Amino acid sequence: MVSIKATAAVAIAASTIALAGCTSSATSEPEPGLQTGTSGYVGSTTTVTNNGVTFEYPSAWQQTDTSGGASSGNALWNENFAVSEADFAAITAYELNSPVTGANIGDAQEEFTSTLTQLAAQANGAITTPLQPEGTAGFPGLTGQLSVETPAGEAVDSTIWVFFDGTTEYFINCQYQSAEKTQMLAGCGLIRDTFKVVE
Repeated sequence: MVSIKATAAVAIAASTIALAGCTSSATSEPEPGLQTGTSGYVGSTTTVTNNGVTFEYPSAWQQTDTSGGASSGNALWNENFAVSEADFAAITAYELNSPVTGANIGDAQEEFTSTLTQLAAQANGAITTPLQPEGTAGFPGLTGQLSVETPAGEAVDSTIWVFFDGTTEYFINCQYQSAEKTQMLAGCGLIRDTFKVVE
């Protein structure tokens, strides 16, 4: 069995989001009606190149600092983008103590499910769609959904993707209220479609 001791979910049901200065490097405006990647996102994008990765996110989203909520593990870095206090995307990288590959991702799935179940419970929630294999950025990975409560008691859902580049885990938590689901998933899909390791 693979041990993925450092694996974690971050900022599930975040309690506070503080707007921070944007450190992005470029902005682009697609032609009207042009879909970016397969996410279905249409609109202006901002590119982040930092921490050895690059990706785009919707320019209307604000880069933020997030605190509170349920979390576990030691993050190498974290980037957060919000539409509101309850609607945001968090991208985090973790260092693992052993590599995860396509050959052993089943073991990682079991361990990650256990960790995610505990974190969801901390936020008065549960996994609603069990983790299933789904790669991101050409790396083996998993996806699933959970429903949780913010510290204020507001119900939110999260779609999560975790993917593995050897001993590096990347985790995307896309959290949204039901009214914001479509726009949040399109924006998070843009992040996944454009995510690349560049170092």
